[in-house]
Parts: sequence; C-alpha cells; structure tokens
Amino acid sequence: MKNINKISILLLLFMGLTFTSCETTDLDLINDPNQITVANGDLERYMVSIQIDFKSFVNQMGINGAQLVRMEYMGQSTYINAFDATSTNSEWRLAYSNMFSDMKNAEVLAVEKEADKHLAVMKVLKAYSLLTLVDYYGDIPNSEASDLENFPQPSTDEASTVYAFALSMLDEAIVLFNSENGLNIENDYYYSNNFEKWIKLANTLKMNAYVNTRLVDTDAMSKFNAIANTGNFISTTADDFQFNYDIVVNNNIDSRHPGYQADYTAAGVTDY
Repeated sequence: MKNINKISILLLLFMGLTFTSCETTDLDLINDPNQITVANGDLERYMVSIQIDFKSFVNQMGINGAQLVRMEYMGQSTYINAFDATSTNSEWRLAYSNMFSDMKNAEVLAVEKEADKHLAVMKVLKAYSLLTLVDYYGDIPNSEASDLENFPQPSTDEASTVYAFALSMLDEAIVLFNSENGLNIENDYYYSNNFEKWIKLANTLKMNAYVNTRLVDTDAMSKFNAIANTGNFISTTADDFQFNYDIVVNNNIDSRHPGYQADYTAAGVTDY
C-alpha cells in the first residue's frame, strides 16, 4: 500500500512538472531568433551581411566564367558534364535569398534614417548583381523577386528590361551619393566611405552595360562616350573595386582570400 501511495505521489509530481513546462515554453516559435529581420535588424549589420554575400557572389560567378573559358580547370572535358541545373544554386541563393532579401529589409531602415549613402551602396551592388546574372543567364526574376508572399514562384523578366532597371538604379545611386543626407557606413569594405570612388564605379558599370547593349541600342555608344569624356570612371588601380581581405590565420579564423584558403595549405594546391 505504501508503494502504491509513493507511485501516486510521483505521478502527481510528474504531471505537475509537465503542465508547468507546457505553460512556460513557447511551442509556436516559428521565426528563427538568430535571423536578421526588420523588427530586430540593425542597418549596419545588414550592410556587413550584404557586402560579404556580394563578394562571395562575385567570386563564385567569376570562378564559373573562368572555368567556361578554361582559365581555371573545369573538372570535366565537356560543358554538359561540368555543369547541370543545380551547379550554380549557391550563386542564386546568395543573390536572391541573401542579398536581395536583406536589401529589401535594410532599405526600410535606411529610408527611416535618411541614410542616403547606405541606400546608394545597396543600389550599386544590386545593379552589379543583376547585370551579372543577365550576362550569364539571360532572362531572370526581378519584378516579382523578393516577394515570396505574393510570388512564391516568381516569373522571369526579359533581359533587356532587367538591364534598363539596373541602369536606372545606378542613376539613382549617383544622385544619392551626391546627397547631403546620411552618415558614413560603419564598415565599407570596398572604398572606406570614399563616395567619389563609388560614383566612379557606378559610371563604370553603366559604361560596361552600354558596351553590352550597343548592338540593340543605337544610342549606347554615345552614352558610353558621354561618360568617358567626363573622366569620372575607374581608370587607375587606385580606384579598383575590390574587397579587402585580411591575413589573419589561426585555429578559428581564416580571413584570407578564398584562393589562399584553398591552395596555400599543408596538403598543397587544389585549383589549377
């Protein structure tokens, strides 16, 4: 009888703990608390994430191009064996799921703070990314992208439309760079808040777009020459657009260029 009473008491205690746990634990947590959102996001954190994703995007797209023209070892003797429908999933993810999504949220915060320089940098990086994607793939999602609620499967826009959109973004960015509103970016990994160089980059991207569209736009070369005559474009190595890697290497951090990380190892070279 005593054993039965003890068992009953233990069961009651267990049930009490169970109900208490249910009452104090949020089982409906559907948002990742570690994910940056508009509600918990900080504009400067967004800018760091966007810039790092952008350099990774450019690096991976550059590798794809280098392999296609045999500047780098492609891994296979034929293109169809080297690349399939999923080969560049990571690049698409970096652009749409990471960068463009973060830019959409960061823009809300930047507009609230009248952070024109932040907005301008985002527009340049997005325009660069869109132009790159069009050059590689042709028609790509744009107008319906980054709006999963209304367009869970966004359709593609014509390449010419995306090019025009990217060029308009570069024009908007130049206006914002010349604006008196906004403070410096806390971490500008490319030009250290030298916005004159950012304008040169924007003009250089426009010139590149005009060269690519010269066969379908009769005014493309005159637009190109108009910028060339100003001299306000990247023309020296001092204005190079490059991500500044570090040289820190220890057990937890390797902040060197990915090429150094891959090839300067005890095991030797992996890429050719």
